[in-house]
Amino acid sequence: MEQELRELLSGEISREFGLISKTETGSKEQKMVVDNAIALYRLMIDDLKVESETRRLNAEHRLALRKQKEEVELKGRQLKLDEERVKEELRLKKKQYEIDEAKYYNEKTNREDDKKDELKDRIFKWSIGIAELMLPMMFYAIWMKRGFEFERTGTYTSTTFRGLFNNFKPVKK
Repeated sequence: MEQELRELLSGEISREFGLISKTETGSKEQKMVVDNAIALYRLMIDDLKVESETRRLNAEHRLALRKQKEEVELKGRQLKLDEERVKEELRLKKKQYEIDEAKYYNEKTNREDDKKDELKDRIFKWSIGIAELMLPMMFYAIWMKRGFEFERTGTYTSTTFRGLFNNFKPVKK
């Protein structure tokens, strides 16, 4: 449509220039034809200016759209990277939590095991202490019982039991 109007305008300008040569120089009619040709030519120049400005604005608009599209794509990539970074941080925090939880459980288990071991050690030490005290006493009791049975008959007396009571001390040495 625009092209058809431009062709019509161009044809009208050509016709007006053709009329200028056919009119008498300096006449009113020639002046009117020249004024019409100038007006048509200005109209054509204005149309070309509008078209040029439209092209320039369209180019600027396309450039702005391309820039916006690139910015949106860049922001999309940044958001994707941020999302991946946040996911990685969450994965690491979850892993650290699991490690801390396992450490706590192990420490708790170790403390319970240590308490059990300490109790076993205490019982063992007490048992050793009691055995250290009781075994010599039992040995002395058996020894004395047999010795006294031998001397009860009175047939034979020995000096074995003479200083024996001084050595009976149920304490640790």
